[in-house]
Amino acid sequence: MTQKMHSSVTLTVSSQEEVDYLLCHIGGLFMFGKYAMLTHFQDMKQVHQCTKCWGFDHYTSQCNRRGTCCICAGPHTEDTHTCTNCPPTAKTQKGCQHHPMKCMNCKGNHPANSMPPLHHSQRQHTECNSG
Repeated sequence: MTQKMHSSVTLTVSSQEEVDYLLCHIGGLFMFGKYAMLTHFQDMKQVHQCTKCWGFDHYTSQCNRRGTCCICAGPHTEDTHTCTNCPPTAKTQKGCQHHPMKCMNCKGNHPANSMPPLHHSQRQHTECNSG
């Protein structure tokens, strides 16, 4: 069994002034013999990303969409992603500059799976896609 190295504890206070004081002036607390840094709580829902179409909020096993390349958003899987300019003997063609990266969610210049869902949520994709 793996030893757990990190965990979270939620500290509830009664006013915004107490929050500001703890974060700005105190910065941390000793708990259970260890110093713990204080940060503002951010409630984030877990984001599920399908590894077939690279869309959000459904599982791959339930996906009825066609497979999409997470590298270029093409109508193929990333396993069959190739570049016509790179020699077929190249160990990998996924990082070549001839075939630009494209996120199928926001159309940005990065693979659809480039950032952890914690930092790259469906909401962020929707906002950059609608703007």
